[in-house]
Amino acid sequence: MYPTEHQKLILSQWMGCARFIWNAKCDEDKYYRGFARKFTPYNHYYETQDQKYSHFKSNELSSWLANCPSTIQKNSTVNWYNTLKKSI
Repeated sequence: MYPTEHQKLILSQWMGCARFIWNAKCDEDKYYRGFARKFTPYNHYYETQDQKYSHFKSNELSSWLANCPSTIQKNSTVNWYNTLKKSI
């Protein structure tokens, strides 16, 4: 593949969106793990993990995610979820 400069820019933006979703899921996981350690029975927390990503789309904080195809965001979340399941 030899993408044009415009295509390179779009691909770079999409990779950034995927990275943002992945990191947001990692931060969310870290937050809920801390909560679960204090207040839930062992292994109960892992059953509640999901593959949702729409709550990261915010018109005020991350309006640029609207320009990224939802498939990329969903794939990033699914990849994160599968990685989490393999590590348990």
